[in-house]
Amino acid sequence: MAKTRKREEAAPEKKEKLRIALTGSVSLVGASVLGRLVKRGDVEKIVVFDIQYPDVISDLIEFHNIDLTSPDSVKEIARVLSENGVSIFLHAAFFWD
Repeated sequence: MAKTRKREEAAPEKKEKLRIALTGSVSLVGASVLGRLVKRGDVEKIVVFDIQYPDVISDLIEFHNIDLTSPDSVKEIARVLSENGVSIFLHAAFFWD
């Protein structure tokens, strides 16, 4: 008579929540993306870089008033990304003259 082994059930893998950065949150594309991000269940934080606060309101949003055309913006953005453990960066900002 053959012995059978019970398969051990693996514990479900716990997914980390996403920390996302977004530029251009008031542009047509950026506002649409932001609206979708706040409705997802797998987002922990959305770090927004813009010169105007977005129309979308959520506790997930951390707003940073940064002008991307400023040479000093790169250092500030790098600092904020590092401090917040951002793993996804979405660029929806644009500028025209």
